[in-house]
This record gives sequence, C-alpha cells and structure tokens, in this order.
Amino acid sequence: MESNKIEVVKMTSKYCDFEHECIVIDGIPLDIYLLRLYPENNFEGLVPTIVDWVSHEKDSAFVLSRHRSSKAFVRLPLLMCPDDCDVWCTLLIADVEMDGTTVYWHRIGIDQTTAEELTADYELIGNRVEWLNKVAAMSFSQKKYDAEMQKLWCQ
Repeated sequence: MESNKIEVVKMTSKYCDFEHECIVIDGIPLDIYLLRLYPENNFEGLVPTIVDWVSHEKDSAFVLSRHRSSKAFVRLPLLMCPDDCDVWCTLLIADVEMDGTTVYWHRIGIDQTTAEELTADYELIGNRVEWLNKVAAMSFSQKKYDAEMQKLWCQ
C-alpha cells in the first residue's frame, strides 16, 4: 500500500472564518474529502478534535488519551462539530492501527454513541460506528503522522 501524505495546517473552514488546524490528506482537507464522497452529509466544516477547542474538560481528557494511546489499535476521534466542540454531537472516528513504522486508517465512520451511554462511560466512543464505506483505507509514515497529529494536542 502506497503511503498517503498527512499534514495538519492552519486554514479557515466553512464555519470558522479564522485560521485553525485542519487535517489535510494528500492535499485535500479531510472534511472536503469526505464531503466529495458523501455530498448528502454535513461533513463540510467539521473541525479536528483540537484538544484546546474541546469544550468540556472530561471530553478533552478523553480525546487526548486516544491521541496519546500506545495501543496498536485505537478508535481515534478525528473530526467534530464546530458548534459545540464536544464528543456529544457529530463525531467522526478513524479505525487506527500502528505498527511502529506505519499508521493505518483502515476506515472512517460516524460515532453512534448515545448521550446516555456517554454519561455512563466515554470509553464506549468508537464501539458502535456507522462506517463510511466509500472512504479508502489510508497509511502514513509513523514519524510524519506523529509530528503532524501532535499539532492538534500540543498548542
């Protein structure tokens, strides 16, 4: 599998007229990439789960724990709604595998965790996901991936 290029760059998005970190895959902002595959969904304008933006301390700690996880497999919160900036609204998840040299995003989907479930346990995030089957699997150099994704949680 040929590696994809991942960057976290500052740019504006549909609902944020000021520059903020955006995940860019092969030169295309991730929200726009998803919009092109699923024009009927409201993916345009979703923002990365930037830890400093996540509105609740418990949400922020959870997102950071997933970003910093040393597990080989993790369901990583990637994009969130810019209105509330929390894990309770629209939350896109990547099914991530890391082998030490390469990071694989096997699939991306919409988290289906209910508010009642979140109240009980944040670890349920990623357990029930509506997978977006049109999204191709992606792979990244672990070194480049770590350097770029760190921009979302080290501000």
